[in-house]
Amino acid sequence: MQNEKVSRPLLLFFVLTGAAAYCSVTSAADTTSLSDKKSSSSNNAKIESEKPLRILVTKPTSMMGLLKNIKYALSHNLLLNRDFYSEENFKSVFGNTEVAWRTKGDPKRLSAYLIGYDWLSSAVPNSNLKHTIQVDIWRRALDGGGAQAVLTIVFPKDASTPTVEDIEAVFGVGWKRLFDEETIRRFEFGGRENPTHPLGNETIQFASQDGDVRQLIKFILFANGAIQIAYFSEENGGK
Repeated sequence: MQNEKVSRPLLLFFVLTGAAAYCSVTSAADTTSLSDKKSSSSNNAKIESEKPLRILVTKPTSMMGLLKNIKYALSHNLLLNRDFYSEENFKSVFGNTEVAWRTKGDPKRLSAYLIGYDWLSSAVPNSNLKHTIQVDIWRRALDGGGAQAVLTIVFPKDASTPTVEDIEAVFGVGWKRLFDEETIRRFEFGGRENPTHPLGNETIQFASQDGDVRQLIKFILFANGAIQIAYFSEENGGK
């Protein structure tokens, strides 16, 4: 697929929406604490898979390793698989050390924060805080069969954050630029940095369908072409 040209730059701040889900995200410099994440979850909640899965990846030790494991998960439709939703599987694929389950609300929905990415953290200048990634995953059973699932990752603005070139190395070059109502709304906000990369401040996405499984991968980019938000969605069946 050829890349589509966009005549106007996009702003850094945005509202991320999609047909499959609405995800509310914070800025890349967010420093929400572990206790804050846990406070929104049920105390001592633990969810295990109903059947063991054979997952042929090693625990990631870098951001590139994390992206490669996500590619594996998508290739095997793991986000849609109820049996994938366990602490052991999450830690093996995504490299987190702790899971904060959100068990209240919709009984058809499994949702969790993945926590414990000290191995990816970097110090915030003139502060005791650290930049790290924020990871949220959920799956919802659909009426009539099938499921919908979304994995969202917020990246820090850091030298180790993957770039467009890293995206292409893992997911290929079949992306296209977005220029729809969502991206147009980003012109209404101020504070955008001038781009230093040909795709700086822009949004690119991959969309595919294999049988009844529909996948959408969306990347919101910093001015330097590094990933700010990564959004991975799968859906199959349902009414």
